[in-house]
Amino acid sequence: MWDIMNLFDVCQLTHVLHRVTQCEASFIAIKMNMGGQPLVEAGSSQKITTVFDEADTFFKIVGLRNCIRSVEIARHSWNRTRLDVSAACEILHRLKGDIIEALRGRHFLMVSEDRLHLLPHVIITPLGETPSLGILEIMGAEVKAAFPSAMPDVLEVGNCLAAECNTAAVFHLMRVAEVGLRALASDRNAPFKNKPIDQQEWGTILVYLDSVVKDMRNEAKDKWENPGVKDVQVRFYSEVTAELRGFNEAWRRHLSHAREDGIYDRDYANSVFNHVTKFIKKLATRISEDSKTLEFWTTP
Repeated sequence: MWDIMNLFDVCQLTHVLHRVTQCEASFIAIKMNMGGQPLVEAGSSQKITTVFDEADTFFKIVGLRNCIRSVEIARHSWNRTRLDVSAACEILHRLKGDIIEALRGRHFLMVSEDRLHLLPHVIITPLGETPSLGILEIMGAEVKAAFPSAMPDVLEVGNCLAAECNTAAVFHLMRVAEVGLRALASDRNAPFKNKPIDQQEWGTILVYLDSVVKDMRNEAKDKWENPGVKDVQVRFYSEVTAELRGFNEAWRRHLSHAREDGIYDRDYANSVFNHVTKFIKKLATRISEDSKTLEFWTTP
């Protein structure tokens, strides 16, 4: 609410509306006291011009185009010859109504406090509290460095969760996971000849990764400089491949079709977010889009 008040300078907006209302009231009083249709005096006309100028300047500063247009129409009507008090009342009344109607056309999305930290910008917190720096910082520098192509989807995840578009958030989370899937296949030199890795189906890549894990498990320990590293490497590839298969079976395939079980609520989306975040952080400790690991690791 404070951001909205500052963005649209509510105090100044109230002042503009108050000035228009004051002028309208003064002409209504003249009309009631004098009767008939007296003309607007030059002094009063100059005062109204000043009000128009103030309103026009304010609305240009805050970027309310519809309101700017309303002021232009009112000014044009005001400049006609032999303007009487009744017409002045109508012009000012219409201007006030047009401004209010234009403001009603601006809608804002309220973000729940428990999802503010997912927005991709610095959140101002009360003095003494630790500020949250947004979803990119939740993912961490290691993930950003390892999977730069996933960052646009990471930002969309934060926006969707903040906007309570939970199914859309899960969709973008699967795209983040897909970047990891392709990087993992590339790291193991996936030999797809029919089309590039980025055009392969999840299932095809997962079948290949399963074979990688199987072959790695069957390799002799002496292929590794440190035989104890074999278990670490096999376990890593087994776990991340199993995670990706779980993502594919539990969420990605369901999102591709209009089905009731493919619509997610906020708690479920939060759960998927936490799951994918842990996965991509783990993957980033070893795998990257821009580099490859040794066929047989040398360090645990």
